[in-house]
Amino acid sequence: KLASWVSDDDPDPWLVPGTTVNLDYNPWCANPECTAQVVEVSNAAGLQAALDSASSGSTIRVNAGTYSQADAFTINTDGLTLILEDGVVIYNELASCFVVYADYTYILGASKAGARCRPGWSGSLLSGGHPGIYAPEAIHNFVLDGIEIDGSGLQTGAGIYLGGGGSDIQILNNYIHDLSFDGLMSPAILDGEELSGVVDIRGNLFQR
Repeated sequence: KLASWVSDDDPDPWLVPGTTVNLDYNPWCANPECTAQVVEVSNAAGLQAALDSASSGSTIRVNAGTYSQADAFTINTDGLTLILEDGVVIYNELASCFVVYADYTYILGASKAGARCRPGWSGSLLSGGHPGIYAPEAIHNFVLDGIEIDGSGLQTGAGIYLGGGGSDIQILNNYIHDLSFDGLMSPAILDGEELSGVVDIRGNLFQR
């Protein structure tokens, strides 16, 4: 992380004006007012804590590693961006990877299919499997880009389930595969209610 704040108008006796200084700080401000932040996380507890505490406009960078907890990672705050670095695996054995209630949510892979979501299941053949990404209510301005949703060897629901519908949805450049429950194929993308506005689904690879 780099910062340069020294100028001729505000001299510092230890720094040459205009120089750039290495900083190691987490979180750091994403705008001059510091109303939004960039946060790096490296474990499951840190990820959910960042989702719970981050203000709208913030970015959460998820470092490589496996992230698991009893419930899905839940997004309630509007305007959050998640960047999943290569080598990230989200796997909640009995839950979805993410449950999204918020608008203007962006879940982005640092590179195409470099991060994986492994959908969990309910623990009951009667209740079925969980979707990888689940939005129970209508959401607006949602982007999912560059993620692998991998159901291989699991009992899963849909890859992405927009249960409440919504508007302005972009599902781009994802690799969604091997989704099934009790021997029956599960859908890659499922909407429970009508989608409106811009619905952009392209660049994805779907495989059984």
